[in-house]
Amino acid sequence: MSQRFLDEVKVFIKAGDGGNGCIAFHREKFVPKGGPSGGNAGRGGSIYLVADENKHTLNDFLHGVHFKAPSGQHGLGSKCSGSNAKDMTLHVPCGTLVLDPDTDEVQADLAYPGQVFLVARGGAGGRGNAAFASHTYRLPRFAERGEPGEERWVRLVLKLIASVGIIGFPNAGKSTLLSRVSKATPRIASYPFTTLVPNLGMVWLDENRRAVFADIPGLIEGAHEGVGLGTRFLRHVERTRLLVHLVDASTLDLEDPLKPYRIIRSELTHYGKGLGERPEIVVLNKLDLPEASDRIDAIIEAYRREGIDPLTISAKEATGIDRLLDRVNQVLESTAPVVEEESEGPLVELVDEVEGPSPEALEAESGAGLEGLALQRLTRRRTPVRFTVRQEGDAFYVEGRGIERMVAMTDLANDEAVSWIQRRLLRMGVEDALKHAGAVAGARVIIRGMEFEFQDEAPRSARPTRSERRTVGGSGRTYGRTGSAAKAKTKARNTSAGQPAPGGRSRGGSVKKPSR
Repeated sequence: MSQRFLDEVKVFIKAGDGGNGCIAFHREKFVPKGGPSGGNAGRGGSIYLVADENKHTLNDFLHGVHFKAPSGQHGLGSKCSGSNAKDMTLHVPCGTLVLDPDTDEVQADLAYPGQVFLVARGGAGGRGNAAFASHTYRLPRFAERGEPGEERWVRLVLKLIASVGIIGFPNAGKSTLLSRVSKATPRIASYPFTTLVPNLGMVWLDENRRAVFADIPGLIEGAHEGVGLGTRFLRHVERTRLLVHLVDASTLDLEDPLKPYRIIRSELTHYGKGLGERPEIVVLNKLDLPEASDRIDAIIEAYRREGIDPLTISAKEATGIDRLLDRVNQVLESTAPVVEEESEGPLVELVDEVEGPSPEALEAESGAGLEGLALQRLTRRRTPVRFTVRQEGDAFYVEGRGIERMVAMTDLANDEAVSWIQRRLLRMGVEDALKHAGAVAGARVIIRGMEFEFQDEAPRSARPTRSERRTVGGSGRTYGRTGSAAKAKTKARNTSAGQPAPGGRSRGGSVKKPSR
């Protein structure tokens, strides 16, 4: 593994914007008044984080921390819809936490291979003017703008997923042990703090069982307080199921041979996260040196008086390794994985059924090693638009995802579009909520950074209904559900003028003209 190990990075994520709807009218020979024909636009690309078991560091983010998905295609004429943008997938190692950089709130824990997290949703495409045509609104001359894609900063923190963590003081022989039991090639030297980054290695415990070993850089006294980057190294021990505590037997003082052991144990206990109660195997290393081999019996007796049964090995000469692996295999069989205890199943973001890539598309883009990638798709039911109104000074702020999204997709330079959104806000009850909050005519109303002027209209109970407003010309003829008094008045007026009732015929088949 490269010595350049990146386990924490802050990245900027920007999903693609939705395309703009088209304003067009059908023009064809012998087809007069073809009507609106502007098509809808495509949605912007979303950005997904995928846990990849073939990646072990965040080094892919060294050369760029800004990621932007493509935008959707604009709508076209003849009711042609724009194409959706391609989604973007970012591969991260298993054990990556997605945190909010301001609050440090954990938004996702990508602990399993193939887990998928929707980190930024692409904006919806705007509707063309053909989508707003109705039997009462025949010629709309406006279209929706594309919804801006979500954008934010996120912090990615890697906690290595390893079954066994090798811990101990600097220069205790941890990297040498890892190189003997696996094919890992960590940097090995005779001076302290040779290992500056964690190293991983796959170890076969028997013919059918294997485990991942992690060589944690040397811990020192005060590591739980950040001394020597201790907290950064201890973070990678949190998910381990078993700790192999390596002690350099050649440097122990016979008056207190357990002192280095107690210091490391104290750091684990003060750090928390259950490390103080984690199963461990104490190993006395460097039996190839006379300073250790000549005093090993006294050292073992001191540890046994404290209730500890240590193993003795020489990582350099590869002696005692088989006994250590057998002990590791026995302990792992009797302990449950820490990751499975902390989270039940993959953490998957709710994905709308009409948005987001299909599992087949994600699997095709995932690359080698993710054949089992699957995205759990949950359908989100449509809920009523919820919003809140709060007052700050002389301004009233209307907040709510549905309201803000609608304003963002409205072309406020188009008078018809402004009238349309005003009617929608009226039907949603925004005007009544503003009145209840104390807004009066001329008050400032701010929605998603856009400032509006509040106009006090008649109460909803005093406004005419839609059927009462549905009149043709000035004849007074009303369609839809009207009161019985209005129907009787209309029938009496038509009868006195010699006209048939609305929707019917005269009994004689024709209307007699009045005599001169």
